[in-house]
Amino acid sequence: MKKLFVFAICMMAWMTCNAQEYFEGTLKARSYEKHSNIVVKFSKGMLVNGARDAEMHIKGKKLAVVDKTVNVHTIYNLEEQSLYFLFPYIKKAIQMPTSHFAKMTANNATPTPTDVYKTISGQKCRLYTAEKIENVGGGGTTKIKNQVYLCEDLQVDPALAPFVTPTGLPYLGIKYIIDSNSRVGIMTMDSHTAYEVKEVIPCSVDESLFEVPADYEIVDGTSNSKMLGVYSENNKVMKKMKKGKPETEKEITFDINEEWDF
Repeated sequence: MKKLFVFAICMMAWMTCNAQEYFEGTLKARSYEKHSNIVVKFSKGMLVNGARDAEMHIKGKKLAVVDKTVNVHTIYNLEEQSLYFLFPYIKKAIQMPTSHFAKMTANNATPTPTDVYKTISGQKCRLYTAEKIENVGGGGTTKIKNQVYLCEDLQVDPALAPFVTPTGLPYLGIKYIIDSNSRVGIMTMDSHTAYEVKEVIPCSVDESLFEVPADYEIVDGTSNSKMLGVYSENNKVMKKMKKGKPETEKEITFDINEEWDF
């Protein structure tokens, strides 16, 4: 009986030591984006051409993204299955269930691991690739191509994975390039996004980063018209305050530091 008790204690200790530890901390990243004018126009301020600075705070099933370019903060709380887009300048928050957002951003392309490895920002990463072509309304097609460097040593909760990288795999994405090309009749819409994490900071993340301020007006995000209305309102304020980046090639070139290799 005593030996059985000791064995049970040892097994519990082994299971505790080998339990999966998910990454908790902050990522400081920057992206370079180039979209067709019509794509930027339809986005109502969601997309910009040029450089975008952002921070990601990860804790368990929670993710907070602070976008310093368009001043829109995003909170993903998979414990509550809720998603919020926060607009500090107009004190509004778009709310929707995470399942609704997942449908909007679904990418069915299956990521394929390669034998290519690269050290990026001090992290060993593996290259994953994915491609898909899908039919859209009006006889058009959309082609999406992803190249994503994942750090397989830094894992996140699988529930959070679809919101952390374009692959949906439970690893931190340290660098990725996404190219999208849509053709409908004579209209062509292109999008190019190159993203890279420059700092990986393991730390304890404050719970307040995942809370919506009490004085924010909550808007139903399942209504496209209401959601786009908030983005349009925020975009007008941003332009008035001259916080947005001018959409010129000169600014894009100026904003990208030479140390960035994309």
